[in-house]
Amino acid sequence: MSCSHVVADEVARGNFEDTGPDRDWGDRNEALLALQRLFDEAARIEENDDEAMFDAEAWRALRLPLQQCLRDPRSHLVREACGLLAKIAHACNDERGLPKQWVSRDGGRPCLRDATPALFELLGSGNKLNGRVADDCLVSVIDSTRSKHLVGAVFEHASVKRAGKAPFVRECCAAYALQILRTWDDVSRLGDNEVRQLCAAVSDLLEDPAERARAAARDAYHALAEVWPDRASEISRDVDPKIARLLLSSNVVVERPPTPPPPPPPEPPSGVAEGTRVRVLKNRTGTVRFIGETAFSSGAWVGVELDAPDGKHDGVVDGKRYFECGANRGVFVRASQAQTLSEDVAQSSELPRAALLCHAHKHLLRDLMRELQAQLGAVGAYEKRSPSIEAAAAYRVAAEQAAPPLVELLAAYELRVAE
Repeated sequence: MSCSHVVADEVARGNFEDTGPDRDWGDRNEALLALQRLFDEAARIEENDDEAMFDAEAWRALRLPLQQCLRDPRSHLVREACGLLAKIAHACNDERGLPKQWVSRDGGRPCLRDATPALFELLGSGNKLNGRVADDCLVSVIDSTRSKHLVGAVFEHASVKRAGKAPFVRECCAAYALQILRTWDDVSRLGDNEVRQLCAAVSDLLEDPAERARAAARDAYHALAEVWPDRASEISRDVDPKIARLLLSSNVVVERPPTPPPPPPPEPPSGVAEGTRVRVLKNRTGTVRFIGETAFSSGAWVGVELDAPDGKHDGVVDGKRYFECGANRGVFVRASQAQTLSEDVAQSSELPRAALLCHAHKHLLRDLMRELQAQLGAVGAYEKRSPSIEAAAAYRVAAEQAAPPLVELLAAYELRVAE
């Protein structure tokens, strides 16, 4: 289920658009904490074939509020904004740095990419507290997302000419380059442009005026030599001869995490076969139409034709057909999420009809809740504008206007239940 509207609601509750002198910082802080809890919950969601929880709408809603908070003089707002970014990176990506398709198909990269310049500004702001918070955030984002735009950011801020006279920024860039080379399992598959940027950053940092930046750059150089020996040789030829001799004298073996073995071939799920009647995603019933590997994700998947149009597709995912079914009746789940129905339940002719009825009820309740929220919002607006005797009269008018559509929806729901 998409939660992008929840993000937009929290942003609206935080009143980030108000930039006046009397703006309420408490609302912003509470909104940031609520968003952190939302992404904590998203990180605990198990893999499924549901619609992604967060999409471009969520990132658009967060773009300006996050940049405002990161540039705010109050350290507590900076801290909570950095904490939110770290939680977005963790929740939307798996341990390999790949997007969790059921949380966010883009891994939150648009949001993180927009916030990266503000994070580097914090590193060079001169505020040690905010600089350390931004550094911790960037370390977490680099570890969780492994996004190529981070290489470009390191390159942009690694040189005195490009980044200015802020030694802490360049020290951090040296540490980030080392982190990328040591922890990214697929660093050897970076594009030519990213490889050139990473090598140029290490080369600049080896001759940096700050000793800490040079020390971290030497470690990054040795890590780089393990991945691209030829490029490391070019760097040693281009730098000052004294630095080149120091690199040779301090040539140590950098330990890299062992490459994980390839996953074993998926085993066919036990107890589930094509044509089996199953219950999936808590309360949806259907018939198994496909079992096997897919192009959209690794491992074994079970394709189910649902009894009601509560699915996501018609058996086609990313342009490839896996099975035949009606529109919005197809769904993919893991074998562990497919519960085989008992024989008497599976053969019941009432089950598909009950599934359709539940589908209709769900949409009726959704319409009811939307109408209720709209009417309550109208009532709240009346009260806020007129906190006086007139507010009571306005409240009654709004309630009278709200009653007919709500009664109609309730009557429709009762009629459907009676059927």
